[in-house]
Amino acid sequence: MRIVTWNVRGLGSKRKRSMIRNLVVSSGADIIILQETKMAKIERRLVSSIWGVRFKEWVSIPAIGRSGGLVVIWNTRSVSVLESLVGLFSVSIKMKGMNGIDWWLTGVYGSNGYRERVSFWEELASLYGLCGPRLDRFLFSTGWEDVFSDARQLALTRVTSDHCPVLLDTNIVKWGPAPFRFENMWLEHPSFKENFKIWWEEEIFQGWEGF
Repeated sequence: MRIVTWNVRGLGSKRKRSMIRNLVVSSGADIIILQETKMAKIERRLVSSIWGVRFKEWVSIPAIGRSGGLVVIWNTRSVSVLESLVGLFSVSIKMKGMNGIDWWLTGVYGSNGYRERVSFWEELASLYGLCGPRLDRFLFSTGWEDVFSDARQLALTRVTSDHCPVLLDTNIVKWGPAPFRFENMWLEHPSFKENFKIWWEEEIFQGWEGF
């Protein structure tokens, strides 16, 4: 699974939406979290211009005036969302894990206003009680890391916004077959052939001798 989060500083520009679409396609994202959309409503046409609307679902928070706004969009072919929760500063989705362990993903966009900070932290505290240890700009708990031990976080190239997109990739890295290495000095050991015969006969495997 690949998740991209990005503070896009507005989705009003057609050129910016095209750049976001290129990033989503090139990153192979399954879920995208866009902060500061500056949009009062996320409609199907807008989602289509960002990612294509087929097999896509989303949950969003509207912007207030020309500030804020948050949307979480996912590909239904690769992500199974069981439920969602929308707050004033966050959007959370509960996903069905392939290994049978369900987990929550939360996208957060906090206000810079002093008066809203108390409400913001209260909301995060309530999310902690609901979801348990959670992701927060790709900070994660040790329990989550145990499930996704191969997760990698990458800062992608910054374009059109003064924030870098961040990619969380939980797919296992495929490095290809490991090379076979052997120290030739063992061939000179006096008991090597005898021990090797014993080791060989102890092993049980299927396939040809080079397996």
